[in-house]
Amino acid sequence: MGLDLEKRDIIKQQLEENYGNFLADLSKLTVLLNKIDDTNSKWLLLSAPYAGQSFDSSFFIEYLDKLANKDKGNIKYIARDVVKINSNF
Repeated sequence: MGLDLEKRDIIKQQLEENYGNFLADLSKLTVLLNKIDDTNSKWLLLSAPYAGQSFDSSFFIEYLDKLANKDKGNIKYIARDVVKINSNF
C-alpha cells in the first residue's frame, strides 16, 4: 500500500480503540478533495472500511462519485475504495 507500516502501527497503538474512529473521521475529509492522487488515495483506502462508523457511508460514496464526475482519472482509485467499503459488510 505504500504507507509506512511502522508509523501506522505506532498511531494504531497510540489511539487504541479510537483508531477506527480516527479513520472514520479521516474519511469525512473526502469532501475537501478536488482530485484523487497516489498520496491521498492511500488514506482513502485505509479509511474506507471505517467510513460508516462516524457518518453514513453513503455520503462517502457520494463524495467519491462527485470526484469521478470531475476527473475520470479518479475512477481507478474510487473502484478500490468502494470494494474496500463493501468488504466490511
